[in-house]
Amino acid sequence: MIQDFEELRKEFPKLKRSRKLHPVTEQRLSELLKDIYPEAYPKSEPGEIPGGRSDLGFYFGDGHYATFEIFATKSQVPQDLRHLEPMPFS
Repeated sequence: MIQDFEELRKEFPKLKRSRKLHPVTEQRLSELLKDIYPEAYPKSEPGEIPGGRSDLGFYFGDGHYATFEIFATKSQVPQDLRHLEPMPFS
């Protein structure tokens, strides 16, 4: 498991090539947030849609949540930024 930024920096190319960068980053971020907010729970790919609206949701019991989008490829930044736009209510 990657413990610090320097280790992530060294492992980044290998993780990206093997398509493990997002899962490893989501897992580590979830662990760090659970240490800070033990009452909340993380959910990868909220909405159960791979490649959907965001990479990670962090939900609190009072109805609040945080959404995370991982940026790892320059060509995907505009699309990934649109994922962070609020979803309209139906």
